[in-house]
Amino acid sequence: GEIVSSVRTRTTKRGIDMASLKNGASGNDVKALQEKLVSLGFKLVVDGSYGKATEGAVIQLQKLFGATADGIAGDQTKALIEKQVAAGWNFQDADTSATAPAKSK
Repeated sequence: GEIVSSVRTRTTKRGIDMASLKNGASGNDVKALQEKLVSLGFKLVVDGSYGKATEGAVIQLQKLFGATADGIAGDQTKALIEKQVAAGWNFQDADTSATAPAKSK
């Protein structure tokens, strides 16, 4: 039941852009994003409201994977999240030192 991804998302008449989710957004799309972030090990409340915690989790994920850390869940970030969920990746197990300057042990 996968939807073919070659279909371009467009802004509906209601002004909801399905392509990008960012701080201030709310609804089921945000809830689905939050559920995926929680499954990746990020600590946030799944409330369907894209606030600082959701934005912070998205930024952390973007930094870890070398994406533009803008806190916006656009197509690339959502694809990254899907890929990591499928791979069973978890933030709690991640080597977060990879994004920090290397420290000699």
